Amino acid sequence: MPRFVRSSSGKAGGTRPSKACSKPASNELTRLLDKQFPKSASPTRALRAEAIRKILAAKPGDLYRGEPIYTARCASCHTLFFKGGQVGPDLTRYQRDDLSTMLSSILDPNAEIREGYENFIATTKDGRILSGFLADEDTNTIVIRGFDGSSTTIPRDKLKALTSAGRSLMPEGLLNGLDDQQLRDLFAYLKISQPISR
Repeated sequence: MPRFVRSSSGKAGGTRPSKACSKPASNELTRLLDKQFPKSASPTRALRAEAIRKILAAKPGDLYRGEPIYTARCASCHTLFFKGGQVGPDLTRYQRDDLSTMLSSILDPNAEIREGYENFIATTKDGRILSGFLADEDTNTIVIRGFDGSSTTIPRDKLKALTSAGRSLMPEGLLNGLDDQQLRDLFAYLKISQPISR
């Protein structure tokens, strides 16, 4: 079971502002939210998660159509069955069949940050500022892996400051702009138990 370094309660990272989703995932989501909460100005993550659950339960998705959505939105950072980036956790062994865990991780990536994937800001004595997760460290050096997947080794004697940003590297809003069928297709692909090929 993965360990987490911070929760949204503010432990070990301070509090974080609560942001409601600014753009619904689809017209169906908007309709469901308006029906249930007509006076609500913007949906909370819990409401959005419930609306997405209903969308996913309505019809099955097509995992083959979900693969390019995954590739465009997730694969630059995450590996799934040996394909993808090394910035975020490898999703192959992640609890991808647990919809609640997946929705929580996707809709609110800062709620619980998996150990080793918290965003750090390193400032060097020569004025460079680097951001990324702490990929490795020892008594002499630290290694920061940036958003582009590249790693930078910094000798500790050249380091002015290393501070936790208290946030995940994963951005919010990854489901924004997807219609109902695209949501179904993406989640169908995320649940695959083995690599697919056509």
